Amino acid sequence: MYRADKWTVPPYEGVIADGWLYGVGSLNMKGGVAAMVSAVEALRQADFDLHGEVVVAGVMGETGGGVGVRHLLDLDRDFDLAIVTEPTNLGAATLSVGYVQGWIRLWGELRHFEPYCNPINAAARVLDALGKSYVPLPPGGWMTFETCVELPAYPRLAVRKIVSGQDDCALFFDVRTVPGQNDATVEADLVNLVHQLEPVLTGIRIEVIIPAAPETPNFPAMPALSLDHPLTRAIVQAHTRLHNQPPQIGAGDRIGLASDASHLKAAGIATIEYGPGKHPVWPMVDERIRVDDLAQAAQVLADAIAELCG
Repeated sequence: MYRADKWTVPPYEGVIADGWLYGVGSLNMKGGVAAMVSAVEALRQADFDLHGEVVVAGVMGETGGGVGVRHLLDLDRDFDLAIVTEPTNLGAATLSVGYVQGWIRLWGELRHFEPYCNPINAAARVLDALGKSYVPLPPGGWMTFETCVELPAYPRLAVRKIVSGQDDCALFFDVRTVPGQNDATVEADLVNLVHQLEPVLTGIRIEVIIPAAPETPNFPAMPALSLDHPLTRAIVQAHTRLHNQPPQIGAGDRIGLASDASHLKAAGIATIEYGPGKHPVWPMVDERIRVDDLAQAAQVLADAIAELCG
């Protein structure tokens, strides 16, 4: 995935050059982990008197259905607020899209040397009906949703994998959702869409499977954290004090990207994303993050924690 043979610097040595730290994971998202550890360590060394508990959690498996953060939430502890240090380019990401991933599976009857209902040909029809990858879906179309002003040009859908056998073909799809959409609404829309194709898919059986696997639940799209929430105010004020101007607020550079913030919000925990670096194009070569961004993110986090827990 990291194409180490194409790197111009050693990918696993943490090289620092021209103000950048290079290395696999330096940007996404060990840079965020370093910033939050540094923030808490600075408060500890300053003997800052915290009223409450600050938990630093380097959870795993975000792209595997948020397995790490879901385990964290299962622990016998109470969490009131959360800051997820995704690379927001030092913006205050108060909301993000969710995603619904799953499979559209088509079955046909394999025959030799005579015409038959080929599920691969049927899958091509389904692909045409779904439309081009990640093109904004229009309101009033086949997918039902309420437009979210903070997430313009969403939801979007793409088919990202095709797997075929002798008598079946499966399409792995990814829908980037807006608040109000969930597994049930997306499944209903897809079932309705493929139902409309039945007249031209005679002999084909179609099933919509959501989520893609039981162990990888989807990410809910949650409403934005309000601008007057103490957590939003703490991050914005800390950033403004450091930079003499407020950060970008909203979806910002994270637009289109989901994160563990969705699971935290769904559990009733007020959550914001704030971290160093800007999300890159995948797959990444010469992954890097500005050292100054790491330091500035740590300062803002420490300041916000002091405001919230001081």
